[in-house]
Amino acid sequence: MNILVIYNPDSESGASVLSEVKDILNNSSIDLTVQQFCKAKEPEIPKGTDIIIVIGGDGTIIKVAKAAARFDCPILGINAGHLGYLASLDRNDLSALKRLLDNDYTVESRCLIKAEKTVDGRVSDVCDCLNDAVISKDCLSNVIDIELTIGNDTIQYRADGIIASTPTGSTAYSLSAGGPVVDPLMKCVILTPVCPHTLVTRSMVVDGNTPIKISVSGSKDGTVNMMCDGRVGFELDETSYLSISLSDITAKFIKLNDVSVYKILSVKTDSY
Repeated sequence: MNILVIYNPDSESGASVLSEVKDILNNSSIDLTVQQFCKAKEPEIPKGTDIIIVIGGDGTIIKVAKAAARFDCPILGINAGHLGYLASLDRNDLSALKRLLDNDYTVESRCLIKAEKTVDGRVSDVCDCLNDAVISKDCLSNVIDIELTIGNDTIQYRADGIIASTPTGSTAYSLSAGGPVVDPLMKCVILTPVCPHTLVTRSMVVDGNTPIKISVSGSKDGTVNMMCDGRVGFELDETSYLSISLSDITAKFIKLNDVSVYKILSVKTDSY
């Protein structure tokens, strides 16, 4: 079995967790490769990698998971950061890694969403999001006029922005903005407005096969940005629009226990 371990040396306990992981997986049947996580570049996944173990916080896990999805390679997240919603294991659970040796684990497939910017009828930018695509202005004192088209229906409202989230990302920014917690195995898009200037606008859960288009205006006093998983993706203006759909790739997460996302959410939130 070829296992790639990617650890974040900047995380609180990344190096020490790495040492424990290496001791546990010290087995003749495992070919172990170790790589440092780097924010500035994509992880390098060697050909033939069977499993990727990621040691770090949610930001590290998200970036590695998207890279692994392109190779259809499952990942196992170990929390070495703060909350660690996406991690399957905490440091005190590392003994469960021995189950990898016996292939005693399950794999969950989680959808990503694809955000496409179209200008003059041509797609100019594309990105895949595991958590969310967030549209907001760089000048927070001004609102955005948003036109949201879901299938054949169009909704118009004013807000500080809008979040298009995956079920995995429903426990991230979308949750803070009032969105629902959604089972991570569902294939849907959660649309959550950020501080809408109305009393009736609420978060909506949309089937993943329904076309979604977002247009913005009122950007004279600042730039409107589309951020993909917390990183700036590209700018939007009145000459462009954003299409949201399910991505062609899926992220695969290894589970070594039967703890549900709801239990994780409860425990992590109470301990924060």
